[in-house]
Amino acid sequence: MANPKYRAGCDVLDTDALLVDVLSDLRAVTTRIANRARMNDEADDIRLLIGCTRTVLEVQRRVLQHHPNRRT
Repeated sequence: MANPKYRAGCDVLDTDALLVDVLSDLRAVTTRIANRARMNDEADDIRLLIGCTRTVLEVQRRVLQHHPNRRT
């Protein structure tokens, strides 16, 4: 059975992996919309997605601060 510190580190890394997947999807969707954007509403959508990406990056940074080795 794994010790608590090891389990905590694994939990942090699992959460980080999930956030990496979300960031990948956000960036792909943002790029697709940007490549075909023609209207102001689409520009607003792009700004919204960029804001979401920044938020996820901040959450990822905060999650990684909880890793036992303080990985960043």
